[in-house]
Amino acid sequence: MDDFRQRLRDLIKVLGLRQNAFAVRLGISPSHVGKLKVGSEPSPLLLTAICCVFSVNRHWLEYGEGKMFAGGLSDPYLEAKQESELIASYKRQITDLNAEIDRLREVMQKAVARADKAEREFDNIKKGENIFDYLEADVVAEQDHEPYGKRPAPRKPRAKGDGK
Repeated sequence: MDDFRQRLRDLIKVLGLRQNAFAVRLGISPSHVGKLKVGSEPSPLLLTAICCVFSVNRHWLEYGEGKMFAGGLSDPYLEAKQESELIASYKRQITDLNAEIDRLREVMQKAVARADKAEREFDNIKKGENIFDYLEADVVAEQDHEPYGKRPAPRKPRAKGDGK
C-alpha cells in the first residue's frame, strides 16, 4: 500500500464526488477521509467497504495493480457519457415518434372529415335532394334555351276537353 493515498484521491476524482459525499456513502466522517488522503492507513473493513460501495478492484486499491473497477466495470465517467448518449438517443426517438403521431392524427382527422362529408351526401340522397335531380333540371334548361342552371317552370297538365 505504498501510495494508497494517491489511489484514494484518484478514485474520489474518477467517481466525481467531493470528500464529504464520499465519506457519507461509506458511513465515515469527512475528516477520516482527509486523514486517509494524507497517509493514515485504512482498516481492512474500510477497504472492503470502499470496494463494495464503489465496485472497486481490491487489488488495485491496495497495490495499484490491475483495473480500478472490479467486475469489468469501466470508468464511471465513461459509463455516464454512454448513459447520456443513450438518453439523448431515446429523446430523439420520442421526438420522432411524437412527430409520427401528429402526422397520423392529421391523416385520421382528414379521413374522418371525408367520412362525415360522405355521410352528409348520403343523407341528402336519402332525403331526395339527389344531385341527379339538379343535373336533369340543368339539361332540360339547356334544351329549352334557358340560362344554364335556371329550372324550367313546371308544365301544367292538359285538361280534358281542351280540344287541342
